[in-house]
Amino acid sequence: MKSTRPDRSPKILNREVTTQFIKRPWENQTLYHRLVSIFQMDSGSLLDNLNQCVGTQNMEELHDFAHKLMGNCAVIGAERVAALARSVCNDSGSGKVISENSIKEIEREVSIFLNEVELYLDELSFPKKAQ
Repeated sequence: MKSTRPDRSPKILNREVTTQFIKRPWENQTLYHRLVSIFQMDSGSLLDNLNQCVGTQNMEELHDFAHKLMGNCAVIGAERVAALARSVCNDSGSGKVISENSIKEIEREVSIFLNEVELYLDELSFPKKAQ
């Protein structure tokens, strides 16, 4: 029997989150584009900082950078990245050792998210015509 419960697993891009920017009467796609652009610019340095902190095992800064990444992701609907950042944030906050692989996984998910959001924004800019 198939479950009737909705899927609660994190999405690459939660399009419901984008609704607050794009689907309102004033359709502010520009704001969402800007937020994604800022995320794209900031994510590289945040990931570099996370990698440095893992190398030095600076748990306090690792926690702070993971928390910032998690918040940035939540605003733009990058749920899977946010979930991974939350895990690093929680683990580093409780003093657990964070592996380089954890940060590599976040890097992969950021890349996947950026590709997904690019396709999504293209769809909005160039909607498919009804056949």
